[in-house]
Amino acid sequence: MRKLMAFGALLCMLHGLPGAEKIVPIIENGTAAPIFMLPSVDGKRVSLRDYCGVLRNQWKNAEKQIVVLSFCASYCVPCRREIPQLEAFAQTAPKDVKVVFISVDSLGEQAAAPFQKEMNMKQTLLVDRYGQVMKKYGVKKLPSLFIIDKDGNMQFQSLNGFPEGLDLAKALAEKIEEIRKQDGSTVSAPQPVAQPSARDRKIQALTLLFAGKNGEEILRETGLSPAEYEAIKKEALSLLMENLN
Repeated sequence: MRKLMAFGALLCMLHGLPGAEKIVPIIENGTAAPIFMLPSVDGKRVSLRDYCGVLRNQWKNAEKQIVVLSFCASYCVPCRREIPQLEAFAQTAPKDVKVVFISVDSLGEQAAAPFQKEMNMKQTLLVDRYGQVMKKYGVKKLPSLFIIDKDGNMQFQSLNGFPEGLDLAKALAEKIEEIRKQDGSTVSAPQPVAQPSARDRKIQALTLLFAGKNGEEILRETGLSPAEYEAIKKEALSLLMENLN
């Protein structure tokens, strides 16, 4: 385990040396960022669509955000320099800016959880144990950082790291301001959205139920109360029994 971490750290340091191969983005800026769904260290299922693009569960979260996405790992030395700067930036960033970390440690939560504690990470930390999202984003060096606008489109990619001594918080603030000017957005109060009807939520719950989702997932996806879910489940079982008879 120690040898693996040391090797990973060595790779990260070599990536920062002059003359190292430059990584070319595989996603064109201005196009849709790849959607993902990953587990967080605290056991939640988190999607990019929780923050930007076509939001899921809009009746729970109506405000889109600009997403600063950072791929990192416990063995990555440059990540240990960048993470505190991103955490500090997140503390003072506007409410419509969300910082999200993605750990690509192959040991998954076993490595990510203690790393989160060691680095005192307060922002969302997701686990990409098998590197599927990492591949979608063309990440080959760590740390790699992306900025995705409120519409879910890629606006900035740093696949080769930042120069030492860079004021990262200032650089991010300036880049985000540029994004705002492009789309004409400002920091504003959340806009009300139409609430799904009871019928719509019932249909969604039934669809998820017959798709094999468990109760916890259905409650989270639909926003139903436990009592409402139990009533719908009872009705569905009753209908099923009637059809079988």
